Amino acid sequence: MSFKVVVQPSHHEFTVADGQTVLDGALAAGVILPYSCRDGACSTCKGRVVAGTYDAGPCPARILPPEDLAADYTLFCQARPSSDLIIEAREIRMAGDIQIRKMPSRVMALDRVRDDVAIMSLQLPPASPLRYYPGQYLQFILADGRRRSYSMANPPADDNRVELHIRHTPGGVFTDRVFGVGATPLKVREILRMEGPFGSFFLR
Repeated sequence: MSFKVVVQPSHHEFTVADGQTVLDGALAAGVILPYSCRDGACSTCKGRVVAGTYDAGPCPARILPPEDLAADYTLFCQARPSSDLIIEAREIRMAGDIQIRKMPSRVMALDRVRDDVAIMSLQLPPASPLRYYPGQYLQFILADGRRRSYSMANPPADDNRVELHIRHTPGGVFTDRVFGVGATPLKVREILRMEGPFGSFFLR
């Protein structure tokens, strides 16, 4: 089952699959709504539901003021439709060659510049250039499905290399590997699965 979402005032439409969030459905359709964390913590994706039913999840009640909740505002990164929706939201215009994609990336270098900071260089497939705006980020998709987000530290490059500056968080499921902690340290030439670019808070 899927549901149609109409965005006001643009009147753009997109489809959201059963169990999918409004934001994920919008991004999959190329409709860029404001967002940042995608975890229901920052309220960047806040918007109003004009008509329809949905599961808001627990996050809006924790971070939105009562007057917003009473006016039918919610967080689109958490809202899962249970009927067709009409929503009010601002849209972000992006260049046509900036598309969110999943792709493999090869770790080409891991340089420790401080005890708790490393610079990681990734080589992306040369046939699939990654275009992004300053301030956007990518997500590594870990083996168990969890994700970890990092902002690109270099502008888009012709050789399709991406540089990340990573700070060690002791006990972190990904950064422990980057810094050689535990039984499975990350190695140069290893392949990592990633998706991006994400984020609507970028330099304009």
